[in-house]
This record gives sequence, structure tokens and C-alpha cells, in this order.
Amino acid sequence: MKPLLSIAFASLLALVSQPPAGGWRGIAPLRSTRADVERLLGRPESESGSVYVTEGERVSVTYSLRPCDYGWQVPPGTVVSFFVHPKQPPTLADLKLDEKKYERRRDLHIEHVFYYIDRAAGINYTFDSVRGLVTGVEYYPPLKTKARRCGPSSQAASPGEADATAEPAAQPAVKRPVRARGRRRPARP
Repeated sequence: MKPLLSIAFASLLALVSQPPAGGWRGIAPLRSTRADVERLLGRPESESGSVYVTEGERVSVTYSLRPCDYGWQVPPGTVVSFFVHPKQPPTLADLKLDEKKYERRRDLHIEHVFYYIDRAAGINYTFDSVRGLVTGVEYYPPLKTKARRCGPSSQAASPGEADATAEPAAQPAVKRPVRARGRRRPARP
């Protein structure tokens, strides 16, 4: 009986320690912690920082500092989102993305930069069309995690997410002050 119990326990432990589905190299928003990231990527660039440098990339991680930080109900120290900047950026063709699956948006400030966004998966590729390279990949909570959002008062989007998973808020009716009849406002100079 003991060997069977040991095998069952080892199997359960293996399942729990498997990297979460999605994400990058075992790091997934709303699942991974600072300890997970440091185990996989090493210590951050600075003691107070959340930027990690590996042989092939620079990774910027946003961690929750308190419950409902960035609008997500997760414990402090949980990865909310992260951005991977490859040192040798691949071309879009190298990634073999099914472009039909992604929403393509142009950057509002830099006309040759485009984003390929898959909100369902929680991924955003930054593409520099002049250089023909994917300069970064952002990972944020996928749509299926929407239930982990905090209440309406905490609907701040994850960094860089640009409200990708937030539902549009109802706009309150605009009430304008009623002017008394017969009185006129002074003319503006």
C-alpha cells in the first residue's frame, strides 16, 4: 500500500509543479509568483527591480503589490503581466503566426509599429514594419480569467493591456446645470 501511496503522491506533486498552461517558459500571468520567475530567470537586474536579463532577452515583469492591484484579485507578488524583449528579434515569418487569429492595430504614435493581439490568449506581439522584426511580446491575463477581476471600483487595466479584457463601462448621463430664464451670462472678453 505504501508504494502505491508514494506513487500517487509523486504524481500529484508532478502535476502541481508543472509550468502553467500558456505564458512563456513556464511564467503565466495571474499564476506565477516572483519566486517562480526568479527560479526560472535568476535575480532581477537590481534588488528593487522587476527587470530580468537572460542570455537571449530582457524581461520586464509587473507584480501585484496588494490585492486588486491593476484590477486583479491575486495575492501580492503574483505576476500580472510581463514583456519580453528579445536581444535578437525574430521576423514575423519566423514566428509562423496565423495572422487571421490576431487583431492587427497600428501604434497611435509610431506609424510603422503594429501590434498583433490575441486577447483570448493574452498575448500581444510588437512588430516594427520598417525593420521587419518582432521587437517584443507582452503576456497579460487571457480573457478566460475575466472572473478574477476585482469589483468595478478596481477596473484598472494591467500595464500595457489597454483595457483589452475590460468590459466597456456604462457612461453616466451628463447633467447640465439649468440656467434661470432672463439672466444672461456676462460676455467673455
